[in-house]
Amino acid sequence: MDDEIKVGIIGVGQVGKRHVERYQQLSGVEIVAVADIDQAEATRVAEINEVPHAFTDFRDLLALDEIRAVDVCLHNNLHAPVSIAAMEAGKHVFCEKPIAGSYYDALAMVETARRLGRKLGVQIRDLFSMPIKAAKRLIDEGYLGEIYYARSVGVRRRGRPYVDGYGTHSFVRKEIAGGGAIFDVGVYDIATMLYLMGASDVKTISRSDCALRAAIVQELGI
Repeated sequence: MDDEIKVGIIGVGQVGKRHVERYQQLSGVEIVAVADIDQAEATRVAEINEVPHAFTDFRDLLALDEIRAVDVCLHNNLHAPVSIAAMEAGKHVFCEKPIAGSYYDALAMVETARRLGRKLGVQIRDLFSMPIKAAKRLIDEGYLGEIYYARSVGVRRRGRPYVDGYGTHSFVRKEIAGGGAIFDVGVYDIATMLYLMGASDVKTISRSDCALRAAIVQELGI
């Protein structure tokens, strides 16, 4: 269909495959290409999902004029260079969390999107869940008063990528996917608290090594 949004997916590992499945369930979207450094896996995923093109170099994917947006499903420290290249190639970008491996990389991505007028989205699924939507409505309508402090605690003893038997060794390599638990799952907690509190200025964010903790205090100016 001519009105379908044609997308390309960069990275078809565990997360990338999940994104492919979700796109296949949507109307108005067509995956026209995938890219992964693992040629055999890129080809296999493309064939199974009837995707026309499979590349090992993401730049070949970006060269396709028909692609309007790309979905970046790579490790943390690869988000910025690939996303920026995609925006400079004229594509909108949806990127897996966290936005990047460092503040400066994230800032470069945001500044590139603003400068070029591209759309840049980051996958934070919790913000669209029914409990969070309900909490946001209660807060916005004043039922919980003025919120100035939030604290979230999470513990995951099993299900660690690669360590517990799934995913690749790249996930535990600092130069590729550094950031630890706070980047892997803590971003959900922090993003949710910021969203619910409507916090534009953050006073403190802290973590404890014994458990994943995220505490945000909004600067109220009082």
